[in-house]
Amino acid sequence: MLERYYQELIGFFTRALRCRDNASDVVQESYARVLGLELRAGLLAEPRALLYRVGKNLIIDEARRKRAEQAMLDTLAVVSPAIVPGACLLYTSDAADDTPC
Repeated sequence: MLERYYQELIGFFTRALRCRDNASDVVQESYARVLGLELRAGLLAEPRALLYRVGKNLIIDEARRKRAEQAMLDTLAVVSPAIVPGACLLYTSDAADDTPC
């Protein structure tokens, strides 16, 4: 039943993400989540709308994750090794040498 939306979703998310590989990943994950819901709840009233919503939410979640990750990296880049013990290990090539700063 849901197979008929696959190419439509691939096209939409390829345009949105400008990358067919990423679009394919989003569509695959959307299908997996919607099929899981369908198995638990029975037949879905609007599977097409749900596939689009799940896909859009996945893109939003990924953008949030990337922003949070970048904020953490930016914070680590400005933290002084004197303030955070062991922080110098993040910036040296001798990270295996667990000696304090």
